Amino acid sequence: MRAALDALEAGKRALAGELWASIDGNQMLEAWNAQVKAMRDKSRWPDSLFEPPEVWGEKTTKPLTTTLSSAVFERDGYRCSYCGVPVVTQRRGGHVPGLVTEFGEVTPWLRVVDGSLLGSGKSGALRNVDVGKWLWVTAVADHVHPAALGGPTEMWNLATACSNCNYSKADWTLTQLQVVAPRIPAGAADSHDVRVDVEW
Repeated sequence: MRAALDALEAGKRALAGELWASIDGNQMLEAWNAQVKAMRDKSRWPDSLFEPPEVWGEKTTKPLTTTLSSAVFERDGYRCSYCGVPVVTQRRGGHVPGLVTEFGEVTPWLRVVDGSLLGSGKSGALRNVDVGKWLWVTAVADHVHPAALGGPTEMWNLATACSNCNYSKADWTLTQLQVVAPRIPAGAADSHDVRVDVEW
């Protein structure tokens, strides 16, 4: 996916088209569904996941805005803070609408209207089968300490995640998952965008 975007940005339209067409959305969707099914099997998770989590406070009601999400993605360089994979957006003017506009013949069930991506669902809704090509690498602003456990919707508690890491993490804490804190981009700690004194 990223290679297709890079080729397009470098003016290599033919190569970008080949790379975009080579992504098998059905295969990607099947792999996604297999992982989701495997995740539902509690036996693959450590016992610590099923201990009651520490709750910081009441569940936050502050919504996660597009502006805030975009700021998180920019800060993190459009890379997943957990696994490091490059991520893409399907928002108006984002990475995916650009590819769909440029190579409409590759994804004829998708269209871009006024910069927004429309799918094959009712009234243009995007369905899972529509997004298989980029499902794994869709950018998500993840609450590092889960919102469901009182984690605030603030820059310092948000990290860019690919949809795979975000879905896998769910509402579990980093302590429960026994993973390290997400990567902090160079300079972010100096800009007060990330709380470095919080123990995740």
